[in-house]
Amino acid sequence: LIIFLTLFFITLLKIINAIKCNAKDETTVIVLGCRVKGSVPSKALAKRCRAAAEYMKSNRKAVAILSGGQGDDEDISEAECMFKLMTSYGIGRDRLIKEEKSTSTYENMLYSKQVIDTLNLSENIAVATSEYHMLRAKKHAQIVGLNPYSLPAKSIPILRVPYFTREVFGIWYMKIKEALQK
Repeated sequence: LIIFLTLFFITLLKIINAIKCNAKDETTVIVLGCRVKGSVPSKALAKRCRAAAEYMKSNRKAVAILSGGQGDDEDISEAECMFKLMTSYGIGRDRLIKEEKSTSTYENMLYSKQVIDTLNLSENIAVATSEYHMLRAKKHAQIVGLNPYSLPAKSIPILRVPYFTREVFGIWYMKIKEALQK
């Protein structure tokens, strides 16, 4: 029990440490998808898009890759939903690129990296995702060869404990899977 709790809190501290916003002038933003209810964005998805839009308004050269496929219970892809949100927040269509194949955080980064390579965009990226998800998102970005900076969106306060707890196990799963592939 002591070992479990020690590892749990060490991982949790790493997750919390990754939250600090350190994106400054990156010209490539990757906005990670999140649940769409029919064609309506979840609150988490709207917050991710809001964080990216605010960043892009002060960084006029930045373009965003909107990364997220379409789940069975979604009427449109997460990328399409983000596109609608971002344009409603005042970001020009010409600054938005939809990546609609991904179904996981790893695929978000992998397919976004392909877009970056194809369009010759900067590999120094601002990652717009929920704060609890930032560490794992950045680790996946590094795995595919990107240099990530944090652009966190705050989660709903009442949901932070379960989200951060779940994320600890997500990090552990990622580490175990990585170790088994070696």
